[in-house]
Amino acid sequence: MAPIAPGNDLARNHLAKIIQKLAQMGIVETRRGGGAILARPPDQIFPGQIIRRLEEGQALVDCLATGSERDCSLDGKCRLKFRLIAAEQAFYADLDKHSLASIAL
Repeated sequence: MAPIAPGNDLARNHLAKIIQKLAQMGIVETRRGGGAILARPPDQIFPGQIIRRLEEGQALVDCLATGSERDCSLDGKCRLKFRLIAAEQAFYADLDKHSLASIAL
C-alpha cells in the first residue's frame, strides 16, 4: 500500500481529524505511533466518495441546507436552486469517473 506523503501545509490537528475520518471510511489505515497508508489500491478509491462523506451535512449554498440552517428569502420563487442542485450532482459525477490513481502526481 502507498504511504500518504507529508509536505502539505495543513495544521497537524486538522490533518489528524481528516485522517481519522478517512480511517472511519476505510480509505486509510492508521499506524501506531502515527502515520497512515491507503487501505485499498489507489485505483479503487474515488475522490467523489471521499468528498461526499467529508462534506456530509454541509450544503453547497444556504438555500440547499435543511432545517434551521436553511436561509433563503427567495425560497419558492428562485429557479437557480435547481441549477445548483444539478451542478452539484455533475460535480460528484465527474469526480466518480476518476480514481485516485488517475489523478495522483
